[in-house]
Amino acid sequence: MKKTATLLGAFALSLLSFQSFSQVKLGLKAGANISTFGYDFKDSEEETLSNDITKNKIGYHVGLAAEFGFTDNLSLQSGLIWTNKGAKYDYSLSEDGVEMEIKGKTSLNYLEIPLNLTYKISNFQIQAGPYVAYGIGGKEELESKFTFMGETDTDKDDADVKFKNTVEESDFDEENTTFYRALDLGLNFGIGYMAGPVLLNANYSLGMSNLTPDFDGDDDDSADDSKIKNRVIGISATYFFGGK
Repeated sequence: MKKTATLLGAFALSLLSFQSFSQVKLGLKAGANISTFGYDFKDSEEETLSNDITKNKIGYHVGLAAEFGFTDNLSLQSGLIWTNKGAKYDYSLSEDGVEMEIKGKTSLNYLEIPLNLTYKISNFQIQAGPYVAYGIGGKEELESKFTFMGETDTDKDDADVKFKNTVEESDFDEENTTFYRALDLGLNFGIGYMAGPVLLNANYSLGMSNLTPDFDGDDDDSADDSKIKNRVIGISATYFFGGK
């Protein structure tokens, strides 16, 4: 809650500071996410397998939008967005009479503040800039099916997501819990089209932060051994109420 309040305070402070010397427009934003994970493992075979298994997941985002106009062609677009990221998994194997099928989904919820520098050409826009996001919660679902000699065994597990930078051995005593780092920093690249008061936008978010927590007590840096990063395509519509 403390981190959430910090993000809310940062957004409010940015509104007050920019409002004193720029044209400000406020609005509501909503749209869909197509998200997945990008992997960087020291074991190249594990990285290849992870990328083969991982698929795109459909999510959403919704929140407040703000535009600070500097000139007719240049502005800064920001906001406070609730956004859902993550990935789906789909893996099957058939070998020596054994069939295995694994399906699952990781759903991660964040509060996010984008800072997109926007250049306007008539009604078209080109956007780029950083974002900062903080994890609020999430869920993981995993369903596995094993078939051997005509006998099928199905198992389904659900787990709550908790955000921690360092995981201790005692944390694994919590059943049905999985851990990720809370802070997600990255870069946005997008294009938009202004139709009256509505901005139609397509955006790609390249996560730069490793989501894998460190493991306390391990001689090796586990976060360096297995790096997982967010990758998100967003499609949205923003309604602006007007300017200052």
